[in-house]
Amino acid sequence: MPRYAKPLRSAAGRTTAFAANSLGGVAETVDRLLSWRVIAAFLLAALMLAWSAATRPFPAPGDVPILDLIAFEDPGFYWVIRVWHLVMPSVTAFTGVMVLTSSYRLWFGSRTRGRRFGRGTLPRWPTSSGDDSPSLVVGELHHPTEPREITRPSWLTLPERGLYTGVAIFGAVGTGKTSACMRPFARQLLSWQSADPRRRAAALVLEVKGDFCHDIRADLEDAGRGDDYIELGLGGRWQWNPLASAMDSYSLAYTVATLLNQLFGKGKEPFWQQAYTNLIRWLIELHRALPEGWVTFQDLYHCAIDPDRIGQKIEQARTLDGPPPSYYIVASRHGVYRHRGDGLLDYQWQPAGHDGERVRTTYDKDLLATLTARGIAATIEEDRRPPSEHAQRVAAIERWYQYDWLQLDPKLRTSIVEGVSVFLSMFDLPDVARVFCPPAPRRAAPSP
Repeated sequence: MPRYAKPLRSAAGRTTAFAANSLGGVAETVDRLLSWRVIAAFLLAALMLAWSAATRPFPAPGDVPILDLIAFEDPGFYWVIRVWHLVMPSVTAFTGVMVLTSSYRLWFGSRTRGRRFGRGTLPRWPTSSGDDSPSLVVGELHHPTEPREITRPSWLTLPERGLYTGVAIFGAVGTGKTSACMRPFARQLLSWQSADPRRRAAALVLEVKGDFCHDIRADLEDAGRGDDYIELGLGGRWQWNPLASAMDSYSLAYTVATLLNQLFGKGKEPFWQQAYTNLIRWLIELHRALPEGWVTFQDLYHCAIDPDRIGQKIEQARTLDGPPPSYYIVASRHGVYRHRGDGLLDYQWQPAGHDGERVRTTYDKDLLATLTARGIAATIEEDRRPPSEHAQRVAAIERWYQYDWLQLDPKLRTSIVEGVSVFLSMFDLPDVARVFCPPAPRRAAPSP
């Protein structure tokens, strides 16, 4: 008997597999037929319409008094009743076919295909909050070229390098942009390395309605990062200066000019964006050259609308250039020592060359007169030191102001200022300035 057990099991397995394949084949046949359900429904509706016209005549006048009354009072509604009497079997047949086939697909079709093909089976979730690098699971990946599901979908994942290029989400109102994309994406990124303060991800959320901010706060609390949530808004206790950045002045100015184009539209002439960028750039450079080195949108607005304020700021920046260049008296060492009795050695003479034949001291008008009276040849020389980087920066700002900005036509300058002030002026309001234009932070006192 045992030698027949294996063949019997094989035969039973083949029978079961054949039965499963047969059921699967029947299910596939039914699914193919269901794809023609609209055509079948129309054909059945046409047959029912012909049957109704042939076998269900409308009551003749006088058979139903209520119909005679309706025909007399409202002929239009009477014809609606006649048409409905004719097409009611057809409409019922069409609706019945669609409801029955939809019910089969919903309750039986998915189960049959799932038992055979494993429909709805997804692989293991590909990411973890403890991964070495962040990644983002966008969703399920089905057929690459056709808009249909497949039996074995995979996960569509963006690696770390793909996260630096930006993600755009488009959709009409109520299509699930927030619930299906933004909320899951934010939850994945904010939960990555949530226990490591140095590696976990940060986010800047710009939200008009405020609903998404509550979702972000809930996600942070779920990830154990509830204290990381900071809400920046009018009336809040937090302040932020958007211009307090390590970016160079041109990049900041270009960002502001681009924002102006996005808010108020971009014209065909590139001159205006270039002019906005140039003005804002040099105003940022000017404020960075001041002792505080701090600039806000309110400072830019005040300088843009005040014609004399830029010149005053340049003069203030010059105070950091250091003392003016020094002048020296250079004379012969032998001549100075020959007349040392005249008090010439009371001055602090230093060698003026490698040969030691000449000496120099700080310029003094009386000393120069004494040397001239004694017949000692003396010259006046300037201590030429290379200008500091700050002095060169201030000189560049002054060149722009004198030979570029002031050389423009006053009407053109007014147009440029008006183009930037329409955005900068809102930062002059007290409630906005308190949040986005804070004063310069206090410098820490030197440790003893």
